[in-house]
Amino acid sequence: MIIIPIFEPGLYVIREHETDALADFLRFATDPERLFKFYTSNNLVLDYYGLNMELAVKQTIAAAQHMYVSLREHAENPSKLFVPLSNKSTSGEPNASKFRKLWLRIYAIGIEHKVYIITGGNIKQSQKMQDHKDTVTQLNRLNRLRALLLEHGITDQKGLQSFIFEQS
Repeated sequence: MIIIPIFEPGLYVIREHETDALADFLRFATDPERLFKFYTSNNLVLDYYGLNMELAVKQTIAAAQHMYVSLREHAENPSKLFVPLSNKSTSGEPNASKFRKLWLRIYAIGIEHKVYIITGGNIKQSQKMQDHKDTVTQLNRLNRLRALLLEHGITDQKGLQSFIFEQS
């Protein structure tokens, strides 16, 4: 897992493969063919929100584009976008957070008040992340990143930047 700056000063992203986690999510969430396949095999999302396929695809693409613009606009203070995943957040430690728009979620670990490391995103399909395989994958990424940050004692932006420098 590599951490790279994406929109400085406050937003970073993990990269586990060829592209970063945010790019992977946005490529999925703005691709009509992939969304059509997704909604065809996950029609509970359509039923829950009372949408037809065409409207769900259009709204998903628009929401994903809006999220991207919002991340860019709030790079200096992404805490305006992200909220804690749970009420059990511990001050001074890396905490799991989410940015939501409609049924889309972008997940991140927050360190300090204005620094977030994005781990990915998906379409919400269940109340609890543990209840669906796609969100379990996202939860696992969050937990792996949090463990990595704790292992290296990264609790602030200065520590994060030192870690990124050592990675390269």
